[in-house]
Amino acid sequence: MSKCPSENGFVDFAEGKLATTALSRIHQHIDLASAMIRNTRCPAQFRAGEHVEPSSTDSVSSASARMRRATSAAMNWLPTVAPSPIRERRHRDIPREMDRNDIDRIIADYAAAAARCKEGGLDGCETVTGGHLIGQFLSPRTNRRTDAFGGSLENRARFGLMVHEAIRKRVGDDYIVGIRFVVDEDIEDGIGFEECVRLARLFERAGHIDFFNAIFGRMDTDLALAEHTAGLSPRDAAFATELVAGTCRGLGLFDAIIASAAGRELRTLQPAVVDLLRLGTHQLLDLRVPTHAAIAATVELARAAVSERVTGVVNAVLRKVVALDAEGWAERLRAERPDAEALLARHPQWIIDAFADVLPAAELGALLDADNTPPVTHLVVRPGLAEVADLGGEPLRWSPFGARADGSPGGLAAVREGRAGVQDEGSQLVAWALARADAPDGPWLDTCAGPGGKAALLAGLARQAGEYLLAAERQPHRAVLVAKAVAGYPDPRPVVVAADGTRPAWPAGSFARVMVDAPCTGLGALRRRPESRWRRQPADLDALVPLQHALLAAAIGAARPGGVIAYVTCSPHRRETTEVVESAEGVEVVDAGSVLPEVPDAARGPYLQLWPHRHGTDAMFLALFRRLG
Repeated sequence: MSKCPSENGFVDFAEGKLATTALSRIHQHIDLASAMIRNTRCPAQFRAGEHVEPSSTDSVSSASARMRRATSAAMNWLPTVAPSPIRERRHRDIPREMDRNDIDRIIADYAAAAARCKEGGLDGCETVTGGHLIGQFLSPRTNRRTDAFGGSLENRARFGLMVHEAIRKRVGDDYIVGIRFVVDEDIEDGIGFEECVRLARLFERAGHIDFFNAIFGRMDTDLALAEHTAGLSPRDAAFATELVAGTCRGLGLFDAIIASAAGRELRTLQPAVVDLLRLGTHQLLDLRVPTHAAIAATVELARAAVSERVTGVVNAVLRKVVALDAEGWAERLRAERPDAEALLARHPQWIIDAFADVLPAAELGALLDADNTPPVTHLVVRPGLAEVADLGGEPLRWSPFGARADGSPGGLAAVREGRAGVQDEGSQLVAWALARADAPDGPWLDTCAGPGGKAALLAGLARQAGEYLLAAERQPHRAVLVAKAVAGYPDPRPVVVAADGTRPAWPAGSFARVMVDAPCTGLGALRRRPESRWRRQPADLDALVPLQHALLAAAIGAARPGGVIAYVTCSPHRRETTEVVESAEGVEVVDAGSVLPEVPDAARGPYLQLWPHRHGTDAMFLALFRRLG
């Protein structure tokens, strides 16, 4: 029987008998789900000739397209256009690539819209990036052009610069013109922080912009998906969550089933159609949604989100999928594919091999099952600001700072007020281990602090010890998250800086305790980030491992003699764990198990390794060192 979590426990889809109408309603809220499934966030389109309708209540209105969520075939709309023919999940059309006539016309439309804002009595206007048209041109993820508007950073900025030049000519120098500007798209192949800064300087030098309204991410990110589903009932929200997360977990398996059922390679199908088939297959084989409801809702979503012409394909393939049950498909795939067992375990083979390299063979199946089970939410208090009793729920097994969530965390006053937060018990334990280890007096350092969970816990523990915490995060937008996480502490508050842990902004030998929670593949958190198992590749290690070595070396250099360094990863992969720490110089190993004797079956030599199937936590790795000298 398939179940998924909800605010009030679990929803049983077999007994719930969600009807076709309910499924259709839910599908309307998860039109962005396929973008998360493939980690492909596509752009929004500007409808050629469409004008801005400024707000009557704001003195500054956004000058951008109205973003009608429909197909252009529904009415007498002009074709949807974009820099490149890449569909955004909030639109129903695959756009046509803009030619120079389109570019010139739309630039003129921007200028005319700004002029109407001025004529309407507004003090200024603001254009928008973040997945909208100007941002589409800026981002290499959505701009695949080879002409003067694509390729180099300067070329990708050309459209936006021309837009604002045209606006300025129409409205004059005494009118406020700004841009809602992305500082980091935070997606693969998107614009990172450094490139966004370079782009902003181009706009600044052009002289047509009065202000930048800095934003993070895109309109079609995971946050946008969450906001898009905010109006669902707890029952429907639970279903939508499991629909997306479960599809992400089983992506490789579902692709194999769909290809077999369709009798063709998936690359021959539209990406949007493949996503819909994945969602439908998960419902049919895992959730026990009634066949008619699952197929009807998926076909209807195909009609609304893609086009009428693909509905026949979607219907035909899903009916072939449901012709076999889960066991029947397992037998068929074993006969067709050498990687069938890995796919049936819903993990890529290379990840299974990495787990088998560090885990007894008898436990491998239990670990894979745990990865495929949604985790229970854990809460944590900020020491000195709240008590575990304030969290309600059952206290955690080993961490004295946390409890299992009982209902929605946002309903707790301690969470809303920043006196508590959401944090896996494994993360709590590795931070606690650093605080418990014998170390000299002196300040503490968290060198890779974003998004701030460990830093917030360490900050409270440091205050209780009469010390302060310096939290450093390389990415400014993540440093902002760290600052928010520790904002509840009174003065003197922890210090948060945007700094690269491999190029320390602090004197060597300054800190008594140093935490380096190194960027990693995240293979220990697959139950929490189900899509990452298919997104990550073995080649990712080639970039991550040198960074991990550099961060650990810098952390050791930051510690004073006798100081303690904690090296942490949310991955058990040998290359990211033991092979990194065994190269450490100028230190002696501290037995991590002796620092956390309460936690059973966690020793990995002198290091600590937590496991989802053993401990109910993410697979956190911890090594502790004491600096010599």
